[in-house]
Amino acid sequence: MFKQAFKDVLANLTTDNVLTDTLFEEINTKYSTASRYYHNMSHLDNLIRELNHVKNQIEDWQTTILSVAYHDIVYNPLKKIMKNEALLLLWTG
Repeated sequence: MFKQAFKDVLANLTTDNVLTDTLFEEINTKYSTASRYYHNMSHLDNLIRELNHVKNQIEDWQTTILSVAYHDIVYNPLKKIMKNEALLLLWTG
């Protein structure tokens, strides 16, 4: 569910399928580490499933999907400033 939503959004941003696949694999790798109990790929699927119920009320679906993708990509439960690191990763690749 998340994978398709993410790829659909990226299809509107780029025609570079290699880039799209690379970005998805990066997300998949980060969210699939053994240390993730809750913030994993199932969590992203669940978020998309829930958001689909109100999709017609969301003004900027593209930004919403990218926010879901990167909201917890940097994950260390012992660290307090993960969100800043996630933003840096999003903008610098």
